[in-house]
Amino acid sequence: MARFRRVAALTLAFFLVAGGAAIAGSRWGSYEGYSKVQVNANGTTINSAVPAIMMNGATMLPLRETATALNSFIKWDDGNQTANIYRPNVNMVVSQELDVDKKGAVTGVPKPFFKAPSGYNISFFVFVQMDSLKTTVDGFKISVLDPSGNELDKRVSSESIYDYLWSNAAFNIKFSEAGNYTVRFALKVDGEFVTVGEKLIVSE
Repeated sequence: MARFRRVAALTLAFFLVAGGAAIAGSRWGSYEGYSKVQVNANGTTINSAVPAIMMNGATMLPLRETATALNSFIKWDDGNQTANIYRPNVNMVVSQELDVDKKGAVTGVPKPFFKAPSGYNISFFVFVQMDSLKTTVDGFKISVLDPSGNELDKRVSSESIYDYLWSNAAFNIKFSEAGNYTVRFALKVDGEFVTVGEKLIVSE
């Protein structure tokens, strides 16, 4: 894993075609003689030890940090010197009720919601459907975070997953302050949890 981090940090392996030549004296400064550029993903700046730069008319991005910002993850194949990017298709629903059949399989989500009154405890389910995961991971986590990013509760599974997953978890959360609460779905990759899906609950 340490070797991968070094490679990910030192190797800028994401290319985006950019019109025009790199302009000397970028407003963001320079790195190793190349103009630095700022890259935002959904309004959030991507920061890394090695910055994004302009080289020969192309924008080169730090692969690991960019993948993380786009709810994707990297697996490094050291033998083939290859970085593999994986981005599963994830759908999440937050609902106060779930319909289940006699075998316990979820058949419907009759009371989905995305707003919660501040100051109240609310019980709800998080239903996760994932597919198109073309690699094996070592588990997953469903968690709820408060507006400051603190983890309020979580459900963790060590189930090995390949290709697809259907799962649900029950929570009882006190929405003690107004703001955006995050419901997060993460996969365990090389011993670390990486986020591949999020849903917001707005408390007001």
